[in-house]
Amino acid sequence: MTTGQSEAPAMDGAAILAAARALAPGLAARSADIERARRLPPDVVAALRAAGMFRMAMPAARGGPQMSLPEQIEVLEVLAAADASVGWCVKIGADSGYFAGVMAPAVADELLPGLDLAIAGFAPPGPGRLDRVEGGYVLNGRFPFGSGSTHADLFFATGVVFEEDGRPAQGGQWGGVMPRIAFVKPAQVTIEDTWHSTGLSGTGSHHWVAKDVFVAERHTLDPFTQIRRRDIANYAHPLNFTATLAAIPLGIMARALDEALAFAQAKTVAFPPPARGMSTIPQVCGTIAQAHAAYRAARALVFESAQTFVAALAATGEAPQTVRATLGLSMIHATRTACDVVHTLFDLVGTAAIHKEAVMGRLLRDALTANQHVTVSQTMVETHGAALFGAPNPSPFF
Repeated sequence: MTTGQSEAPAMDGAAILAAARALAPGLAARSADIERARRLPPDVVAALRAAGMFRMAMPAARGGPQMSLPEQIEVLEVLAAADASVGWCVKIGADSGYFAGVMAPAVADELLPGLDLAIAGFAPPGPGRLDRVEGGYVLNGRFPFGSGSTHADLFFATGVVFEEDGRPAQGGQWGGVMPRIAFVKPAQVTIEDTWHSTGLSGTGSHHWVAKDVFVAERHTLDPFTQIRRRDIANYAHPLNFTATLAAIPLGIMARALDEALAFAQAKTVAFPPPARGMSTIPQVCGTIAQAHAAYRAARALVFESAQTFVAALAATGEAPQTVRATLGLSMIHATRTACDVVHTLFDLVGTAAIHKEAVMGRLLRDALTANQHVTVSQTMVETHGAALFGAPNPSPFF
């Protein structure tokens, strides 16, 4: 857990992007350490805090930069290109700013008293139970995928509400039951060391457990009615934080292309003779070109979709369902494209990519693992497709 934190000086979006670019070489140099540790080392977390990475979404009213969705994606892409686990943890941790933007100011001051604070949690309501008691709820649950749990300053979990008589609260918008987001402090939860993964190994996405934790009513939010502020575009819809996930596959692809280009420029191919530079072989050039085009196309779709979404919120406080579905699909397209691009470049690099410490091998593991996230699943493809036909998305986060 974090103690003795100091606030970074006031920073705008341009300063945070510049800081991310300055951090990137050092983060890339720590990738092997991060993967072995299965978490972000404390000094890496401290550097990210000092550079303002976790404050990206913090409201201007609280002294934050209140960066837009496209601006946050740009920063996160830089970090993910340096190390995908770092990008992932900052993406999750910086969601603190969105919640600070929709909480009552006094509650935000209580739960998130600084700008450079990271959050971790689990959004789907399945594992959590909130039993209603006087003044609030008692939270119980074992929650998976707590990315950034080892350095989080606040945890959140969505639980199903149960009445004092033990029956599920009725009338909610989640299959008839009533979900609610609860916020708890690190000292109130237990982290279980369970994160042994194919990729994104440094995210510390362990299980965490809440046992009989009292949560005051004011420390909870209804995910359907209380996590939107239509008067401020950045907090008008939770896709403002959900969609930042798109930055991770973009960063992975960008790094893979850089690695493949550098490898091909440095390598001499001896067979079949005569020996020649790998970068002069037409097949290599064609493979690189196709991978580059796929990355740029995926990136263009993400940014165009994000900009359209933000513009709609700024104009009316609402984003049409087709706009939201397109943004969700851009995340999925980027994630699946990253798997294809990195696998292609892994094959191109050949045996140099197969060693455990090889960057291209780690990028492939990271891309494949990111592709398993629920927000980019086939179920979400079908849900967004149905939305294009007018069917409402049942998730409050989309």
